[in-house]
Amino acid sequence: MQNQGLVLNARSLNSVVSVATEMGYAEMAEKVFGEMMGRVAEADRWLSAMLERGFLVDNATCTLIMSAFCEKGSVNRALKIFNQLVELGLAPNVINYTCLINGLCKKGIIKHAFELLQEMVRKGLKPNVFTHTALIDGLCKKGWMDKAFGLFLKLVKSDNYKPNVHTYTAIIARYCKQEKLNRAQMLLSRMQEQGLVPNANTYTAR
Repeated sequence: MQNQGLVLNARSLNSVVSVATEMGYAEMAEKVFGEMMGRVAEADRWLSAMLERGFLVDNATCTLIMSAFCEKGSVNRALKIFNQLVELGLAPNVINYTCLINGLCKKGIIKHAFELLQEMVRKGLKPNVFTHTALIDGLCKKGWMDKAFGLFLKLVKSDNYKPNVHTYTAIIARYCKQEKLNRAQMLLSRMQEQGLVPNANTYTAR
């Protein structure tokens, strides 16, 4: 389509993402979409034109769009697109919110991230381990360890979600940076007791 000069619309984009995901090629879909979004200014104009015409993307494509902008450091643009899509009728899901929360936390905009958390809960959506891990990582990078550990303990006590390797690694890394090695070692031992296998980031945390 691109070679022929044809313009992708929401239906085409949704179809590509849907088929690739169903066939187990989610990474390929992300790669192709990432290449499309490589030039943020162009992607921004294309999306603006599409939204102005009332086209609506689905939740999976919405997540890819927001992820691409967040990775480029354009989290505010991702938020604007999200709000536009909601106004057009998109019913956001936990994955959509978690994507934005993660983007905000990576930029250090923790207050807004928690505001989105409250918004999703008001809408009846339950944050999962990935939502909480993004928030914990953001709090750790800010050095707010009491709040981070409090949220971590909430996951530990949860009947539905438990901390994963990334959750533990975020806290271990921060404790190492603060030279609180005893706490870091304690958490490393605990995660191994729970059957979680440390990854390269866990062992190189500093």
